[in-house]
Amino acid sequence: MRIKIEGARPALFLDLDSTVRYCSNPKKPCPDKPSEVEIYPGVVSKIKNFKKAGFFIFGVSNQGGIELGVSNR
Repeated sequence: MRIKIEGARPALFLDLDSTVRYCSNPKKPCPDKPSEVEIYPGVVSKIKNFKKAGFFIFGVSNQGGIELGVSNR
């Protein structure tokens, strides 16, 4: 059975780490400062295409750096 919800929109959930972004410091597995965040080429334009198509965009992270003990927060 398919239920239609009035005003519903599709959503795109993106795992940020190692798929959308990476750490510019090659000695670290993940960024812990904004200055270390790099976005993979082509990602921004693809996300914009989804947004233009009406998608809600969500970025998620499991904060792996905390488990690895590399985050200072």
